[in-house]
Amino acid sequence: MHGGSAPQVRAAALARLIAASDIVAGELIKIAKNPKMPAAARVSAANSVLDRAGLKPSERLELAGVDGAPIQNEVIVRLVKADGR
Repeated sequence: MHGGSAPQVRAAALARLIAASDIVAGELIKIAKNPKMPAAARVSAANSVLDRAGLKPSERLELAGVDGAPIQNEVIVRLVKADGR
């Protein structure tokens, strides 16, 4: 391998990113706390810090079958039809 895909190049890039992570996080915190920054920038910085700290809100996924029926009913109906019953 050569170039950017070589393991030693990837390892060196990762080491640089890890080394800079405290500095970058500090800058994001400064932006989030600075009342002179636009609100959108402050919210974005705060969300970035929280996301990287693993404090994301939980994601909700709702599944429904045909006409809003529970998905398990649809699966059962399809299995029965496939079986010929």
